[in-house]
Amino acid sequence: MSTTRPAVTTPLPTGLLSGLVDDAALFPPGNAPMAEAVPGHLRHREQWFAELVGPFLCPGSRLDALAAAADALAPGTSLDIALVVDTGTGAVAEGVDRVRSDPRLSLRGVELPLRGDDLAMTAHRACVSLRDAEVDDLAFVEVPRGPGWERALDVLAAFGELRAKLRTGG
Repeated sequence: MSTTRPAVTTPLPTGLLSGLVDDAALFPPGNAPMAEAVPGHLRHREQWFAELVGPFLCPGSRLDALAAAADALAPGTSLDIALVVDTGTGAVAEGVDRVRSDPRLSLRGVELPLRGDDLAMTAHRACVSLRDAEVDDLAFVEVPRGPGWERALDVLAAFGELRAKLRTGG
């Protein structure tokens, strides 16, 4: 009995599954160092499953390390980035501006986790910050499972263009 998996010979269907899996190498359980995560992401983009690979998730608190890792990229190489704003709603515009101003990076999404006791109030602040940063079409607001999540979703629905995201791990 062989334990070797057969080689994939059929290409994956395009469209529905395109970009399905974001690259969260920097987050638990992997917690990869930036200097390993960025080259790893680029290798994923060259594999048979490349169609499934979504943007590279980068916390706003690690944008300096991302810029340093991007210095090692081959000329003409760019990274599709989903910015995870882990430094509060007030940091949305600064993080978005930093990613947009770097020609090696392409902003593909902005994720903003809600925190605090009053999720509806935090959701409102998040919506305003994301709207002001002009990323409505790229924005995902991560609503935690806990008291007040329904009211937070109501606030998001009232703003329209934003999407809610439910974390499935961690």
